[in-house]
Amino acid sequence: MSESLAVTTAKATLGIAAQPVALASLFTLTTTGCGLPGELAGTLEGLAYTVIAGFVLGSLYTRVTTGLGMGAAELEAAAAEMEQLEQIGATEQKKAFSAQKAEDLANGPAGLLDAAERASLVTAAVAVVVVGFQLAVNGGLPSAVPNGGVCWS
Repeated sequence: MSESLAVTTAKATLGIAAQPVALASLFTLTTTGCGLPGELAGTLEGLAYTVIAGFVLGSLYTRVTTGLGMGAAELEAAAAEMEQLEQIGATEQKKAFSAQKAEDLANGPAGLLDAAERASLVTAAVAVVVVGFQLAVNGGLPSAVPNGGVCWS
């Protein structure tokens, strides 16, 4: 079964919203050697990386199991849902609702989901480069709770 439009849209929105936070974090790490300053920014930073990691893992899983990106897989699931409704003899109202959902999905949320997936893959690749740079230059990454106020105090 395909997800609801609200779930797909919310997932895509979170994925897109996480990108600037993670990229700001990576820029700050590159230029200062530390993550984003402050509790709120640090919390958002952690959430952004979690969302991006979820997209990367979800993308890998989806591509391995379906051969498709996340948006295309969601569209395929919506089409399969229509076929299942036909096979079980669902009411015309259910079939019409499912058809409308598939059309609405194709007209927006699926594209947003693809954009969030691709952006997450790019951000993850940038993170690998930045972490590699930090390891090469500094011999490690800053601690999440630095000792002696090395980062932000």
